[in-house]
Amino acid sequence: MAGSHMPTLVFVDGSCIAAGSLFRKALFWRAFLFSLCLMAGIIEHEVIMLKILIANEAMEWFKEEMEAEAGDYIRFYARYGGSSPFHEGFSLGMNRESPHEIGVETVLDDVHFYIEKADEWFFNEHDLHVSVDAALNELKYEYKPATNS
Repeated sequence: MAGSHMPTLVFVDGSCIAAGSLFRKALFWRAFLFSLCLMAGIIEHEVIMLKILIANEAMEWFKEEMEAEAGDYIRFYARYGGSSPFHEGFSLGMNRESPHEIGVETVLDDVHFYIEKADEWFFNEHDLHVSVDAALNELKYEYKPATNS
């Protein structure tokens, strides 16, 4: 794009990296190290139980568009790239995938919607509300503060 320039850092060995990319990597590693410290008990943090709330029309969308059926696992995860209300450089991803270590799970019609423990940081102590934008026939995601009620 003419006239636009992404700041670039050049290292002593001659390698270089876009400053925006460096910032996204720093955010990722900060969140990763924070998660490790929590797991190791080095720091304490009030545990807020996150929830995934799937609206009826969203459940129908999963059945029609993704052909979701009983026994399937659908993962919501922190995807590198894009942006979210909480993290520049990360966005919400979703795919059908077998779980490794489930942190949050909701089961509807025997379809398992989940977030891995390693991705809980992305939601910043907010519940994930999944509905459908009727005009676009696409999933719509909202984040609302989680409560332990």
